Amino acid sequence: MLCTDGAVVYKLIAQHAAIDHRAKNVAPGQRVVGGIYHIQNVNAYDSRIKHWMVGFNCVATHYLESYHD
Repeated sequence: MLCTDGAVVYKLIAQHAAIDHRAKNVAPGQRVVGGIYHIQNVNAYDSRIKHWMVGFNCVATHYLESYHD
């Protein structure tokens, strides 16, 4: 299942990958489709991973394994 905004490219990706696609319409403020399909969790995860990536500050991928807690 791929839940996205209404961009045409996502529909094409879902068709190419042979997966079901649920699009929400951002313009009128629709947040959920069919009572259960939404992208808010994906948006939150995307925000968290971008914030986490700031700490790498352009580290070459060759050295990424050296950076750990």
